[in-house]
Amino acid sequence: MHFFDSYALIEILRGSPSYRTYSDAPLVTTALNLCETYYFFLREGKGPEFMAFYQKASFELLQVTADAALEAARFRHARRKQNFSYADSVSYAVARSKGLTFVTGDKEFKGLEGVEWVP
Repeated sequence: MHFFDSYALIEILRGSPSYRTYSDAPLVTTALNLCETYYFFLREGKGPEFMAFYQKASFELLQVTADAALEAARFRHARRKQNFSYADSVSYAVARSKGLTFVTGDKEFKGLEGVEWVP
């Protein structure tokens, strides 16, 4: 099973060729990633397109537990020179806590355990 971060969700919604293999996958993510993705499309002037996709897609939104939040802080602190965002750190921690493969195109995650990096 896969967990999709904001980068991956954006590319799936854009129909990026690299992400076509995930177009029928269950969209497992967090509300935080949903927020980031929607904001991206609002900035691009494509809020209605996102909402149309959101209304027809099936999202499974995972909760951010206290344990995952604390793990995210440890993860981010250990990699503070790499400038991981809080959203990315939290998302990665949630995915790892559930044993899900973290799908992203963010170069900072390339090579990390449990990550499927898709350019």
